[in-house]
Amino acid sequence: MGFLKHLKELFKTEEDITEKDVFQRSDEKCEIKYENIVDDKNTIRKYSNNFSFFDEENKFLQYAYYDVELNDINYDQIDFSKIEVEHQIYFEFDDVLNKQSRIKAIYDNDMCIGYIPQNRLHDMVIRFANSRSKQVCGMTTYVNESEKRIQIGLAFYREIDKNTICKEFKLTKTTKKIDGESRQDNLCYCYIGDTVDIDYNYDTDTYIVFCGGLEIGEIGKANSSKILEYEEEGMDIKGAVTYLEENEKGNIECKVKLVIR
Repeated sequence: MGFLKHLKELFKTEEDITEKDVFQRSDEKCEIKYENIVDDKNTIRKYSNNFSFFDEENKFLQYAYYDVELNDINYDQIDFSKIEVEHQIYFEFDDVLNKQSRIKAIYDNDMCIGYIPQNRLHDMVIRFANSRSKQVCGMTTYVNESEKRIQIGLAFYREIDKNTICKEFKLTKTTKKIDGESRQDNLCYCYIGDTVDIDYNYDTDTYIVFCGGLEIGEIGKANSSKILEYEEEGMDIKGAVTYLEENEKGNIECKVKLVIR
């Protein structure tokens, strides 16, 4: 952890697709946060953190996969020592006239490093890529030089539509200490875009908010009561950190945005 890197894959709509420009990249990029992990010999490289919950167009992360094993890697044409992790990839059809054909994962200089497995992820990439309200991002997440393996991460974003409730909350009790653990200290490990989890506490009648498994604050009682209703109705609740600033007292203030569907 420590800094944000921007990546984004923007695809054309289905009606715009031609033989020459299927799934062409744009210069706009999705926002991700990462940290490299390497072994002693630097032959294994791993991505270790998550895609940002919101992209630059305020689409939210609906699904994310970080260990997609590429098929049919062309071992003779790839120098595995030069394949970096957290590197942007884009996609092309093997046969542009057949949407059910295999999808190539393209690295720099139009180099195909493998194929998306022909399972439901294959169909999801096509569906999200060809929609104006959705977005799919790709990047390398794992390289093993000795085993000649490459994995990629796929992030599927969608717009906040009329069927989605999206609200931002300023966290309360962020200076509280629990069993010697300081929420202020925990906030120091948070970054804007980090995914949060919430858990209803029946003793306080509030939702406790966690970032990276650490408590960072609470949502007030009135708002927690309403969110609990949504949860009891079976609605899906996801969220992320959207604001982190130090106030005049030197304490970190935090806001989170919840997406409820």
